[in-house]
Amino acid sequence: MRGSRMRAIAASGLSAAGLLAGHWLAYAVAHPGAPAGHEALAPAHGWLAAAQEVVPLLAVIAAATIALERVAGWDRTGPMDRGALKRRLATLQVGAFVALEVAERLAGGGWSDLPAVAAVGVVAQLLTAWLVAVGLVGLSALGATIGSVLARAARAVAPPTGPGEEAMPRAVPASIRHRPFASRAPPSPA
Repeated sequence: MRGSRMRAIAASGLSAAGLLAGHWLAYAVAHPGAPAGHEALAPAHGWLAAAQEVVPLLAVIAAATIALERVAGWDRTGPMDRGALKRRLATLQVGAFVALEVAERLAGGGWSDLPAVAAVGVVAQLLTAWLVAVGLVGLSALGATIGSVLARAARAVAPPTGPGEEAMPRAVPASIRHRPFASRAPPSPA
């Protein structure tokens, strides 16, 4: 269960990055000539400066968490289901975007452009949710592959664990296995 909880927390961090990217994309498309803050909503967009500092950091931490949990083998839930992940992220991001836009309008006025921004914003949120899901699935698969390669490498050079096991790691060729210099033991006192 640890892996699925970590995966959900990490997906939320990447979803926040998708929400921020979709918000920026919605305003860039709905108001192509307007400055980044859009004057009508400048007071309501005061949160953007802090979000632009914090959210990328959350996204990097979330991505690292997903990759490392797969490399370390903590997540044994299997591969991510991209379809289910896309649906969850899309629902979360579209809902958060609509709530954010309504809150911005309540804080700073400017209801006239809400339909245009909302229409473009919903499409932008769906696009970023899809991109985040594809990225998460790919990152998870990459982490699992790296983890399996590292596990195989560790097994190949692991010392014997019990009676009847080989005295040398399997990675050492048989032609040098029984030579005295191939021993891992310290030199015996003479």
